[in-house]
Order: sequence, then C-alpha cells, then structure tokens
Amino acid sequence: MENDLWAFEHSLSSTGIPVLHKHDSHEFFLCREGTGFQYTEKGATPMQPGDFFFFPEGQLHISGVESGQTSYVLVANLKEAYLSSSSEADSEAGLALRLLRQQAMRWRNKVLLSEKGARDIGLIFSELVEEGRQRRPGYRCAQKIAMLQMLLTVLREGQFAGERQGLPRPRGAERIEEACRLLESNYMYPVSVSQLIRQLNISRSHFHALFSQVTGKSMLQYLNAIRVREALRILKEGDPSTAKIAAQCGFRSVSHFYYVLRMETGRSMRDLRSNAGLRSKISG
Repeated sequence: MENDLWAFEHSLSSTGIPVLHKHDSHEFFLCREGTGFQYTEKGATPMQPGDFFFFPEGQLHISGVESGQTSYVLVANLKEAYLSSSSEADSEAGLALRLLRQQAMRWRNKVLLSEKGARDIGLIFSELVEEGRQRRPGYRCAQKIAMLQMLLTVLREGQFAGERQGLPRPRGAERIEEACRLLESNYMYPVSVSQLIRQLNISRSHFHALFSQVTGKSMLQYLNAIRVREALRILKEGDPSTAKIAAQCGFRSVSHFYYVLRMETGRSMRDLRSNAGLRSKISG
C-alpha cells in the first residue's frame, strides 16, 4: 500500500528537448511557482502557478520550462489498486478518477476548477506532500485522507465537459432527484440540508456525496443556480425592484443576492438591467 501512493515537491529546469515518458500510475501535478509547459502526444499546454493537471496511467507526457527558467511543482502518483471497491468513500473517489481519466483521454489534462476548488486543491496537495516528507506516525493514513479529499474536491468543484453523462446511474440517485424537485418547488423559501435529509431519510454525509455525484454541484450551488435563473426570468419579464426580486427568489438580503448573482453570472445587477434597458431600482 505504501508504494501505491507517493507525493513530493519537485523543481523543473530546462534539460533540452523534452522526451515523453509514461508511468504505471496516475499522476497529479500542481504548479506552485514559475511557468512552463505540459507536453503530451497532442502538443503543449502552457502552465502557470495554480494550474492542476492529471495524467492517467500509461499516457505519454513530460513537463518542461523555457531555457534559463525554473518552476516548482507538487507531484503525486496514485496506483489504481490504492482505492478499494468495497469502501464507499473509495468508490466515490474512484468516480472522480474516472472523470479525470475520461477527460485526459480527450487530451484535456488541465483540470478546470472553481475558484474555491483551486484554492482547496492547493491546500490539500501541500498537506499530502508534507505528510510524505515528515513521515510522522500515521502519515499513510493522513495521506489517504488527503488524497480522498483531493478527489472529492475534483468531483464537487471540477468543470467537466459532459463526461458525467456516460457514467452509470449511482445507487440512491432517485433520492437526489426528489431533492432537486423539492428545491425547484421551494427555492423561494429558506431551505436547509437538515430539512431535506429528514424528508428523504438519508444521512447528511451520504446526501452531500450523492448530491454532488448526481448533479455535479453541491446542494447550495444547485439551489443558488435555481434562484438566479428565476431572478433573471423575473427581470426579463418586468422591472421590479432588486429587493423584490431578492425576496421572491429566496435570498436572505439584497447584498446576498448581489453576491450570488455575480458568482453565478459574472455580472452585476446594474449590468443586467442596463442590457435589458431597465433603470436601476434598489428598493420600493
């Protein structure tokens, strides 16, 4: 088991013409400092700080930097046998691994993450490497937890281009579909996870994992998307005040509405009203 997962920090410097190679394990790669390229048979992908890459077992690749430059990266190698099919947590992590593999086989080795996901991956990857470096008592258990957290973050925060559609329907998916219907019909009211898990008769941890597996989002992300969708519909149909839109769509305040709206659309209420030819109205 010890040889099925290992992680380390590495410096990259120019060594001439890059020569592609492959591993008998999956490789995760995080750029910490400097710039460079990730090469595959398909070509080169630019790399900059914060970029997260995945290369499945057997795929030819190499990292490189321009002459005279040095980059610092974190690397983790994981063998398929490390994850147990009999463990529910490992099975869910295996789903993330499958999504990553499907994406990489289409030469999309750079993993696109939400802002939160990129931040979390950086922290978790650093912890994974540090545990391997210090080798304190229990470090293998700590590394296993960190790897599961990293794969869970990919599952929840990764931006996959349709790869989820070809995955088998997970057991218990009908409960999440019922949860989605409840959110669709009750988005205008305060909705909590406690209410849903009580109604669906499911544990909190299982609900969170299953919801992200089925929908690709957390429950809050899913609910916010519904609320913003409805807010945009209301805005398109008339010219109500921002406070009225926020209240009708279940936002606890105008400021909360502004925050979620920008997170979901990348635009402000002023921009949306301007494009719709509507005047700005905060209240009333």
